[in-house]
Amino acid sequence: MYPRQNGHESQDSDDELATPPSTYAAHRIATWLLPHGLDLFEHRSSANCILRTGTLMFYVHVPMLASRSPTLRGIFDEMIKTGAFDEYDSEDSDGDDDDEDSDMTSDDTHARESQTHQHGELLDQEMQLSDSVMENSDGEKDIPHSGDSDREDDDGNDDGLPELTLELADPEGSCFRELLKFLYTGNGQEWVQCFTADNYGSILQNICYLNIRTPEVVQVCRQFEASVPGSGLQGKAEDFMRRFVEQQQLLRQQQQQQ
Repeated sequence: MYPRQNGHESQDSDDELATPPSTYAAHRIATWLLPHGLDLFEHRSSANCILRTGTLMFYVHVPMLASRSPTLRGIFDEMIKTGAFDEYDSEDSDGDDDDEDSDMTSDDTHARESQTHQHGELLDQEMQLSDSVMENSDGEKDIPHSGDSDREDDDGNDDGLPELTLELADPEGSCFRELLKFLYTGNGQEWVQCFTADNYGSILQNICYLNIRTPEVVQVCRQFEASVPGSGLQGKAEDFMRRFVEQQQLLRQQQQQQ
């Protein structure tokens, strides 16, 4: 049971208290997965979803991305509610009786808009990467390596995995692959290497769309801005993010008035 707020007894039922806030669950999952992120990144055989944007295609892991991006968490939540991944889960369970923990959430719907609602099922996903991090007979964790990936050379989906399509700002030019890798690893020093004055605007748009305006992301942006003195980019990230938040607040107010 989780702490009561303000020292008063909560009016919520015990069932509601049994599931922690999704933000807490997401943080806990991310903390557990990030050390393995580099090995999981683009690892096809352990992936449970295909993400497409522009001409790019990635084999991804729903718990990882849902724990790192509130926007993706909301999208995956909607897919979970609509049962978009049920067929994949059913086929997976029928094909492997030994893999009882393979019910990792995923989606097969093309998502075009940012969704903000979250779900409590993320907590159950923390220990469900049996396809990715498995206990061997010695009790040691067997982490798949990115070099073991058997990805296709083309854009076909012979795996039968659910698919998610995102419409992002210039995914190729803004180096979305590097942003995605950052979500997996938390390595901002590698991500910032692809920042340029030309693609910075698109990068900021995608940061805001994915709702990853965290202190570590802001610090990466500040680092880039400091590296290009005289470019007029100093303070652009925080200004851009502030205006984005204001626009979202205005939009919500307008929706509430309708």
